[in-house]
Amino acid sequence: MSLPVTHVTSHDGRLSERPAPSAVARERGAEADLSAAQEDFVGRFFSSPGMAEIRKKNRWLQNANDAVALIQVADDGLDGTVAVLHRMRQITFSPHPVASQAFVDLFLEQLELTEEIWLLTQRTTYARQPLLTGQIQKKPFVVGERAEQVIPISIADVCGMALALQTEIGEAVREGDRLGSQGVVECQRAQIERMLGDVTRIRTDLDALQSRFSAVIALLQQVTDVTEGAMDRVVRGDVAAEVARLTRRMVQQQGENSVAIQANQHPRLTQQLLQ
Repeated sequence: MSLPVTHVTSHDGRLSERPAPSAVARERGAEADLSAAQEDFVGRFFSSPGMAEIRKKNRWLQNANDAVALIQVADDGLDGTVAVLHRMRQITFSPHPVASQAFVDLFLEQLELTEEIWLLTQRTTYARQPLLTGQIQKKPFVVGERAEQVIPISIADVCGMALALQTEIGEAVREGDRLGSQGVVECQRAQIERMLGDVTRIRTDLDALQSRFSAVIALLQQVTDVTEGAMDRVVRGDVAAEVARLTRRMVQQQGENSVAIQANQHPRLTQQLLQ
């Protein structure tokens, strides 16, 4: 910014302390022009086709990362479910109870474990959305422009499976007189192993999806790096040219006020100029 220029108020060389209106106006106008030029350059830069392409690929990359994060959270919940199911299965290999009270105790223990699975499915959430209650059905994740690059994620209702298992175990206990102790235990074990198989298939499907999204992330990251590198090389020249242009305008504006500044410093020269 240039030095303030005083305004001549008399012909005897005395100067007032009030800035010259024309110089102040020119200075403010120059600052406004420079600010507008800078904003215009930034706007043109971020709206350029290259930047639009980078933003689009970054959105796809974010979608793929979100999908991987969702799958990992679901997989953690499924790991916990499998652990509980193994505990339930282990109980069926314990010495078979004979007394009716022992059957009741066995049922209550299995009931508590199925409730543990139910609670686990309720706590397994991503972005406040439960993942193991059947609400994730064909959730689309866009990772490209083509139709096959919209990858859906579906996760079965593990919560419903746990409630169904609880019901089946109770029915086996009620059939104790007909099935006998051995029959009840074998029935429960078969039901638990069936749910274990279902959960294992869900995990396998999610692992395959995670591998697919991981491959997409690697590809998009590589393409984005190449695009950003090319854009950076192009922009460097644009930035240098714009800085040079703005600098020339600043120097020119400084030059327009240089005579008035000298007049402010040399009253005699001011008198000569006024004559």
